Amino acid sequence: RFETNPLRDSERPRTERRTLIKQTVEETVTENKQAVSRDIKLRCLQRGLVVSRESICRKLRESGRKWRLNKSIIKKKFTRTIKPEQKTQLRKICQVVASLHRQPGSTVMWEDEMKFPVSQVAKKLWGLQNEPGVERTADTEPCITAVVICDKDGFKAIQFFERELTSEDYQFFLMSCLHRFRTEGVQKLKIIQDNAPWHSQKEGPAKQLLSRLVQPSIPGWPMLNFIENTFSPVRLKYRSSIKGTGLTERSRNIFSIFK
Repeated sequence: RFETNPLRDSERPRTERRTLIKQTVEETVTENKQAVSRDIKLRCLQRGLVVSRESICRKLRESGRKWRLNKSIIKKKFTRTIKPEQKTQLRKICQVVASLHRQPGSTVMWEDEMKFPVSQVAKKLWGLQNEPGVERTADTEPCITAVVICDKDGFKAIQFFERELTSEDYQFFLMSCLHRFRTEGVQKLKIIQDNAPWHSQKEGPAKQLLSRLVQPSIPGWPMLNFIENTFSPVRLKYRSSIKGTGLTERSRNIFSIFK
C-alpha cells in the first residue's frame, strides 16, 4: 500500500518539504539497514516528494552516516595480489578474449551461478560510526539455483534448478547452449568460468567437446569473470521485487529480472 499525500510537491512550504524528506530518509534507513538512495527516493515519490539521489545522500551524511563497509561480513579490505604462477593463465585469458573479439562469427561468454533467495547482505551500507553491521539471515525458502551465461551485450542463457547443481546438470546445460549458439551462427566460442566443483566434466564424448569450449579462470579471482558485474544489479532488483509464493511464480519473477 502506497503512502500518498494530496498536496503536490510544489504546493508544500519549503520548511515542511525539508522536514518530510528528512523524516522519510530516517524512517527508510531505520527500517532497512541496507537501503540505498534509490530505495529512499522511491519512498519519497510514494509520499509525493520529488527529490534527487544527490540530495538524499546529503541528508544521510548530515545525519552522521557514511557509506561504510558492512562490519558484520567485511573484516578487512580486499588486498589480494596475483601470484607469479597465475600470470601465465591471466595472459592466456586476455589473449583468448582479445583474439575472439577480432574474429567475425566468434564470441566470448562468461558463466556463473546464482542462488535464490539471495542470502547475501550488502558489502556497503549507510551506517553510523559505531553501528553494528547487518548479519546474514537463515534461508527459509526452498533454494533455486540459476545457471547463467552472458556476453558483453547481455544475458544469453539461463536455467533454473530446484537443488544443488551437479556436474551432470552443468554438462547438460552447456551442451544445450552450444547447440543453440551454433544454430544462431556462432562459429567459434569460449566460455570463461570459475573453478566450482561441478564444473569438472564427466568422462565421455561431451567432455572432449566441452574441454575445448570452456576456459577456467584464476582461482580466488571472481572479478575476472565479467558476469559478476551483471549479478550485482540482479541482486539489487531481486531484494526489492515481488518474490511470489509458489516455485513456478518465484521462478517466473526471477526470470523477468534477467530479461
